[in-house]
Amino acid sequence: MFELVVGEIDMILGRLQGDQEFSDMVYELWVTHPEETERKKAFNALAARIKRARSAYESSKELDEKLFQEDFGV
Repeated sequence: MFELVVGEIDMILGRLQGDQEFSDMVYELWVTHPEETERKKAFNALAARIKRARSAYESSKELDEKLFQEDFGV
């Protein structure tokens, strides 16, 4: 189960980050936004991007399950 969850997180973040590591993205936001209000806005924007990436991943996962029902044992 852990591998499934971690795998899904990897797929979601993979849609989000491109070549940049997630930890580097967080560090960059922290360093480039020294004021708390700016930092909050930047992290809220990152959270919105993660939510969109998760939604896109879940949509493609549902489509895969519909297309490959027999392969998934459904």
